[in-house]
Amino acid sequence: MVSVLIINDFIGPLERLKELIGLINAEGALIYNSDNINLKDLKAERPFTKYTFGFDEKSDFKASDLNLNGGINFKINFKQNFVPFWIEKKADEKEEILAALAATSLGMFFGLHLIEISQALK
Repeated sequence: MVSVLIINDFIGPLERLKELIGLINAEGALIYNSDNINLKDLKAERPFTKYTFGFDEKSDFKASDLNLNGGINFKINFKQNFVPFWIEKKADEKEEILAALAATSLGMFFGLHLIEISQALK
């Protein structure tokens, strides 16, 4: 069984976070918001996939070119590839984009293509 931990925000004690990361198996993944100050320097020394997402230039999955036009239009950049995303605005734009970035990271981990993910989230 594959274990995946996705973290957008973390407020609890660091020891609890380390416990959760310790539950990820070698075939699993840690996916986290690198914009979050509490997670920015998160280190994982175990052999599993690690992806970061956010607006930060160093994020593995980075949002850019944000446009608000009745919905939310932006690009997700991953390893020098980028794909436009369009999603309905339901709440806070930033939260909607972070959720799309986390979902995209998870989809890529499970072998989906960026274009497939973009179309599924539309």
